[in-house]
Amino acid sequence: MRSFLLLLFLVPLAISAQTTFAPIGAKWTYKQGQAFSPDTNLAVIEVIGDTLVGGRSCSKLTLNTGWFTCHEFLPILTMSGDSLLYWNDGTGEFHLLFNWAADIGTGWSTPITQSASLVDTLDWTVTDTAHIVNSGNWLRSYEVQVISRQWTLFSPNTGTIIERLGGLGAPFTWIYGACDAETFIELRCYEDPEITWLNPQITQCDLSTGIPQPTIPSELDVWPTLVEPGNSIHISFRDAQVVVLDASGRVILERPVRGSAEFTLDTRGIYLVRSTTADGQVAQQRIVVR
Repeated sequence: MRSFLLLLFLVPLAISAQTTFAPIGAKWTYKQGQAFSPDTNLAVIEVIGDTLVGGRSCSKLTLNTGWFTCHEFLPILTMSGDSLLYWNDGTGEFHLLFNWAADIGTGWSTPITQSASLVDTLDWTVTDTAHIVNSGNWLRSYEVQVISRQWTLFSPNTGTIIERLGGLGAPFTWIYGACDAETFIELRCYEDPEITWLNPQITQCDLSTGIPQPTIPSELDVWPTLVEPGNSIHISFRDAQVVVLDASGRVILERPVRGSAEFTLDTRGIYLVRSTTADGQVAQQRIVVR
């Protein structure tokens, strides 16, 4: 069993021993849902750059889509040895979030804040350890139980924690227990320049719209299918009503197309272009705004 006291002494290391948490472009896609409601959504968190905070090299994260109504968003994360630390604006310090090298029975405590009135401490205990291999990378994992001392802020990360991926039930965050709004349900996929992970319980990273995607007839042509935000997307069809849906099935655009048309999408994500003819024939094409 490793001594947690040793871990505490390792935290104030020299900058040369500190590393950013994840490479630029790393992306986590979570499914969100509202309690007691069928509403669903995708939340996408991405590493957009490196930054220096308190003398440490850190990863800077942003939320591309989704909501943090009930959650605290942690935009600054850094590694020190096997320890993942987060920057706490409330205390002006780094605090231990995950210990990737934890053994069964070991634990740690994380002071957390969400506002001046929402302060708590999370106590973590590792109950099992394992690993997964992805793209030749050995990723450590463990099962963890998390208890709130003040019963104010709770960690949805109780369960499986995997190195680089984080919690499979929620991102690197906690939740205000009295809040009843959009919450994180599951990690659907993770990708960075080195590895790509898809939750084995699902078939695709994006949410299903509930309509199977048939072979596209030659009458429908959508290009390009991989595009940057704000760039033109072209549609060609002889005569149909065309709708564009986001990953949650929400209609973003609807218009008749006779011959050809073009449109733009400014938000990154996965979309579905669906055409319906007067006699009810449906065709659709998936596009990705990256």
